[in-house]
Amino acid sequence: METLEDSYWDVVIEGTGLQQSLLALALSRSNKKVLHVDRNNYYGGSDAALSLQDAEEWVTAVHRQDSLVAGEQRTPGQGNHIFGHASITRPQEAQHDSQTDSSPELSFSRAYSLALSPQLISANSRLINSLVQSRVSEQIDFTAMGSWWLLSDEMSMNSNQDALEALTRVPSSREDLLGDSGLDTRTKRGLIKFLRYVSEYVGPGDDISGEDFSSFVSSRFNLSPYVQHSLHAMSMSCSPLSSTKASATLPRIRQHLQSMGLFGPNIAALIPRYGGLAEIAQVSCRAGAVGGGVYMLGNGVKEVKSDADLAVMGGYTDPKRALRLELDQGEHLSTQWFVRDTEVFGQQDGTIEEHCKSIDIISSPLSKLFRRLDDEDSQIPTGAVISVRDLSSTESRIPPVYIIVHSSDTGDCPAGQCVLYSSVALPVSQEGFEVVGRAIGRLLSTLDPSQTPGIESNPPRRLWTLQYVQRTSSLSKSDPAEQQEQPRVITFGQPSLDLVFDDTILDKIEQAWRKVMGDEAAGEFLTFDARGGENVEEEH
Repeated sequence: METLEDSYWDVVIEGTGLQQSLLALALSRSNKKVLHVDRNNYYGGSDAALSLQDAEEWVTAVHRQDSLVAGEQRTPGQGNHIFGHASITRPQEAQHDSQTDSSPELSFSRAYSLALSPQLISANSRLINSLVQSRVSEQIDFTAMGSWWLLSDEMSMNSNQDALEALTRVPSSREDLLGDSGLDTRTKRGLIKFLRYVSEYVGPGDDISGEDFSSFVSSRFNLSPYVQHSLHAMSMSCSPLSSTKASATLPRIRQHLQSMGLFGPNIAALIPRYGGLAEIAQVSCRAGAVGGGVYMLGNGVKEVKSDADLAVMGGYTDPKRALRLELDQGEHLSTQWFVRDTEVFGQQDGTIEEHCKSIDIISSPLSKLFRRLDDEDSQIPTGAVISVRDLSSTESRIPPVYIIVHSSDTGDCPAGQCVLYSSVALPVSQEGFEVVGRAIGRLLSTLDPSQTPGIESNPPRRLWTLQYVQRTSSLSKSDPAEQQEQPRVITFGQPSLDLVFDDTILDKIEQAWRKVMGDEAAGEFLTFDARGGENVEEEH
């Protein structure tokens, strides 16, 4: 298309985050005229995967946003962007001695694909089925997340405890839990009852409404603090064990246990290779382009005028041209529907939640975390989850630090290195970055092979670190809103801070799809027949 000026579209979508991209995928067989724009020069939005150079540019953009907020003297929670407080450092560059340390150094920029949103996808997630039914799954290479670990923080370590003993693998299946030699008979009996309860769990009843998870499993099933922490880590809950509700935790544990083994022994979750959710977003956009959608990066929507505005100005009054948009580059166009997400939000959007995050490139593959978990035929996992927490108590008010480790087999980094994605549910004001930094240091010192007698090896080093804050609001879980003051403008909420993909996001995307399609919304959402020339699965 030579120019967008005065063009007409059925749908204009702004942003190529996962929600907008899956909506574009859903519309790719609709014969709708779709324009998909993104102010960024890359796909993925807040779910993007960045090279080292991309990350430098992203940090600069976040700094610019922070400066605008500071310059307008907004109070906390007003006008906040999704991301903030971003910085890049090379923590041990000054101390590195290349003559004595032969561990890998940073490679070239494009050797890395670092995910801003490294969410796990449960093996039984509806997203997996949607990608299969929409026939884009063959373009995505999934790898296995197969090991969960508990690491006691320094405060909870006994002075006589060996460092490696502080790192223990979480029993991640019924067989693991019941076969753990460290559990006594009474605890195993309680576990059997608990697993039976979870397998039949369909939703919170009045008997557990508002009850804390720790007190629930302790009083009902006599589970020890260590088992409680194991189950809590399995749920990937970001809240402290002491304040996690049973009604929120039980469905997560149930999904984990039901996912286990669907794609191989001890495999409970999947990771899209080469950037996580960003890869799904890009593949979805590619399908949208094949379906006739027009894509434009580096150009966003500057202004939206409704039909009422246009009537006053003598503009369009045709209901099919309900909205008039102006793009950043000056083009004017009209559309029936406009879909976007929320980049800036304030106190009117509810309680603001803030997590401190860190992405670290490590000089070692940390091979201990990626051992074959079962027999010789089982997969070697490419990802591991480490939950760093105070294991000595169930009363700690400090939330756990989750470190999701990606090996080079995920495509995130070169061979001989790994990437740590760390997160804690604490804001900057409560020293969230310091808590994350201590947890990373704890993990690296625990896995330092040079501390083992008789082994000569270089200690793992942080080669490169990106720290940032990610925010969301309590209203982000609400349905996509069609604004009253601007009908036909649909706004998605901010991305979830959850570490596991939330299937309810698909429900929100389907609601937006049905609004746009109206009476034409026939058939199942994200379910397509093979295009002409495509091989049907049964023909392979």
